[in-house]
Parts: sequence; structure tokens; C-alpha cells
Amino acid sequence: MYRQIYDGINEFLKPASLDHGPFQANARHFKVSEGLNGEMRLNDAGKMAREEWLASASIRTSQGLDEREFVVMPNHAHGNLDCEYRRGDPPVGATRRVGATRRVAPTLGIRKHEAAKGKEPKKVQKRSGGEAPGRTARRRLRKGFSTGTAMTAAARAALRTILSGSAPSWVAVRLPLGYYLAVPATLEFRGNLAARAVVIKDAGDDPDVTDKAAVAVHVTMTWANPMSPAGYERARGGPTAQMPSATVVLAAGLGVGVVTKPGLPVPVGEPAVNPTPRAMLVQNLEEELEQSPNLKGFFSCKTCAYCAPVELRKPTGPTVRLSLRPSVPVPPSLTIHAEVSVAQGEHLARRTLNPRLGIVGGLSILGTTGLVKPVSHEAYEETIVSALNVAKAAGCNTVVLSTGGKSEKLAQRLLAQEPLEAFVQIADFFAFAVRQVARMGFAHLVHSVFIGKAVKMASGLAYTHAHKAAMDLKVLVRCGERAGAPEDLLDQVSRANTARHALQILINAKAHAVVQEVAHEALRHSRRFAGSERPRIRLLLFNDDGTLLTDVTEPGGVEAPATDGANHVPKP
Repeated sequence: MYRQIYDGINEFLKPASLDHGPFQANARHFKVSEGLNGEMRLNDAGKMAREEWLASASIRTSQGLDEREFVVMPNHAHGNLDCEYRRGDPPVGATRRVGATRRVAPTLGIRKHEAAKGKEPKKVQKRSGGEAPGRTARRRLRKGFSTGTAMTAAARAALRTILSGSAPSWVAVRLPLGYYLAVPATLEFRGNLAARAVVIKDAGDDPDVTDKAAVAVHVTMTWANPMSPAGYERARGGPTAQMPSATVVLAAGLGVGVVTKPGLPVPVGEPAVNPTPRAMLVQNLEEELEQSPNLKGFFSCKTCAYCAPVELRKPTGPTVRLSLRPSVPVPPSLTIHAEVSVAQGEHLARRTLNPRLGIVGGLSILGTTGLVKPVSHEAYEETIVSALNVAKAAGCNTVVLSTGGKSEKLAQRLLAQEPLEAFVQIADFFAFAVRQVARMGFAHLVHSVFIGKAVKMASGLAYTHAHKAAMDLKVLVRCGERAGAPEDLLDQVSRANTARHALQILINAKAHAVVQEVAHEALRHSRRFAGSERPRIRLLLFNDDGTLLTDVTEPGGVEAPATDGANHVPKP
């Protein structure tokens, strides 16, 4: 039962160690015990006493008084983080002290758990030179957190300061995958229903231009009238509660860019804060409001100094309005104004692709997982080889190569008959992965990609990262010429801002033959890298919304027709 607590930590925690970088605060020992009714409790030791920790299919965390003891916890099953029980196997009802095992297999990213099996963890004997026998000395790379996580942490710290009157030194940020990360924060300003907190972005060992950038969020709260106790109880979700939701107004401050061209996941004219960081911000502010112990008195008070009129800061950039859940127990007229800024952001943005993409005035607030993986070609290649070895050992004849988590999930839904071992994330290592698949003798290879990677594959690039391989839309034009597309359409494609923008132009013109030709060209280069008759290669090209644009196979295989944009991958 205790091991179930840890199921759910996914591949983003590997191969880096939990006791490095931003995870250092989370790697401390903590206590788990079983309650009288079988529920799981975290022994707070005076630190985390607000809520129970329940374990059924998931575990949800409480907001601790001191996040320096906060621990990364999952809430869904995906992969494993094995742990060692340092004090044996206590009886039911007794407290068990648990710590994350530090021994890591860097190629597999699998943590050893001899102690969990009743064995003592083996100690690696080191030579006098400092290297373990049979191994090359290698420092474990530190993971970091994204600008989206930094923004969310700063906003959460500022809101807590307003609600509680005290400034936290750490806040626990809920990440998109369901677990929490302790992030240090510093209060810069506290006023009447307003506060400003700053977080120093830590990119770990990733060579990110935003590493050590100061991400600040100025939060101001306004609402029409104090909330009566009866109104507060209705807002808690009673059967008669029919109240509109409160809102968050997100504004681009100094150093945060504004989107000026189409083809990006954010509409033109809005702050360059991607959808996932926006969702993280809203979810964490909702949690902060719900977990505040004095929320009822805060909104029902009619005489305290907090009720004085608030003078709002005029935002320096555009804004976007985001809605809180109606069930959050706050006045429906509540508006949380959050202005995010990045010190020297406009200067740092010149070293990124933002100017070419049409993001002006500063950096983008990014992040899909909330974490930053350190860049290491050797480590990633080892991981790919290890994953392919696992697939081979599992008896897989087909291997599915995806460039990331989203494309992998779409392929898993479409190819549900394939075992999980058959799905391998290869990031930008196109040629390397294809060569390894051919070398290991797999019978079938399936690529699962979006349009950006497909265009780079069709260009014949062995490595497709944006820092090494610029997007060349001339490939789309050449494919369009072979597909017989009209010249005016190809002219529009050549002037597109991004591959996504070009794809939208082609979809609007119903030029699906061009999209299919891009997929065929990518297949030809995949065959070139494979260099042998095996494996049989197939390519799935998805749109960002989950639409399967085309499914092509090498000559001699079955080829699915291009779609009109209505063929969505079925959702579970």
C-alpha cells in the first residue's frame, strides 16, 4: 500500500536526482502512517497541519506552513519512483519514515529499490581516483523549472501575503502532471490588497537564456462589496449557489512579450503567456484561495483596513481575462489582477526566436510540464537506446517514435493495440533513433509528429532542435509544387510566420495533398537514415488539436487518406 503513494512520478524526474537543484527542498524525509479507517496521513510534525492526506487512486497535498519540507507527490499513475524504507517494515498504524533512494540508473532513469524488497542497497565501491569501477564518472544533471512555474510561484506567494499578512519564503506550486514543487520566493512589496513577489528562475543544467532571470508578479485584489457570512456559505457550493465565477486579469508587464503574428498558441494581441502557464496560474490561485484558513473572515469583514479602496496599477501591456471555478468560495465580483514582468526580459528576448516569431517587447512565459530538462545529447541517446532495448526484450515488433509527450499520447490512443513498451520519446534525435531501430531489427517503425517536426524531417535534418535547425518553409513550397498547388497558395505559405501558420493556410485552402507530400518526404528521409529494407516505416501527422491530418506508409503498405480536419483521435 505504501508503495502506491509513489506511483505516478513520471519520466520528468529522470535521470536527474531528487536531491539536486529545485528538488533539493523536496528530498527530505517525511512520515506516512495509516489511519484508523485505512486512510493515509502525512505526519505533519507541526509543519503541515492543515489537511489530511488521502490515498485511494490519488493523493492530494495540503498547503504547508513551511514549504522547505514540502515533498513532490503524484496524483496519477504513470511510471514509478521506487523508494527505500529506511526503518524496516512497521506494523499497521505505525509511522514509517521514508526517503527517496539516491541510486539512479542514468540510462534507464529507474531508481533502485533493493531496500523496498527487504534488501540493503548496495554501495558502489569507488576507486582512489573517484570513479566507480566499470563506470565513467559523470555528474548528474540538475533539472530546473520553467518560466511558467516561476510566474505561478510568484503569483501564489503574493496572493498568500495578501490573504495572511505574512510573506512566505517558499511556495508549493502544483505542476500540470499533478505533483507539487517547492519554489523559493521573495516579497518585494506589500500594500493595501496588493503585493509583489519575485522568483529567480532556475533552469538547472539546461543552457537556457532565462536562467537566473527575475520573474515578478504584482497581484492586486478588488471586489464590489464585502461578502456576508450567508453569502460565503452559499459560495462554498451549497445547493442554492448560482453565482458567476471570479476572474483573473493577467497582464504583460515589462520584459514580457506580446504576440503580434498568427501561428502561435496564443492569439494576436495577448500577452505571450502560453496556455499551460495560464492554466497553472489559475489552478494555483484557486488552491491558494481554497486553502486559506481565514478566507471567510477576509471577505466578510466590513471594518478592517483591507476594505479601503484600492488604487489599481495601470497595466503596461495587454491583458487577458481568465475565469476561476464557480465553486471557489469567493465573491463573484472578485478580480485578481496579476501583472507579470521579467527583469531585462526585452534584452534577453533578443537571444531567442521571439523576434522572428513576432513576439515583441520581451520573453515568452513557457512550459508544458513546469519543469526544464537539462540538455545532454549523450544521456538522451543512452535513454533512447535503453528504451528500445526494453521494447525489444518485451517482444515488440513495432516501435513508435514520438517527439514528446503530447504526440506520444495521441499515438497511444490511435495505436491502442501496441504495448506501452513500444512507445519511445526521441525528442530531436531523428536520425539517431531511426538508425538504432534499424540496427536492432524491428519490423515496423511508426513516427508520431506535429507539423514543425515533420517539416524538419522532410528537410533531411538529422537533429531537429530549434537551436541547431532553423525552420525552412521552402520545403513546404517544394512539396506544394510536387503536389500541384497553385502559385498564389505557395506564395502565402512561403510568407507564413511558422510551420503551424503555414499548415493553417493549407487547411483553409483544403490543400491536403501538400500536407501528405510533406509526410511522404519525411518518410523518404527516414528510410535514408535507416539504410536497410527493414523496418517498414509509417508516419502519423497530427494537428495541435489532436486531429490526425494524414497517415502514410512506405510504398507497398496501406495508406490512409488525408482528412478534412474532422478526424480526431478518440479520447479515452
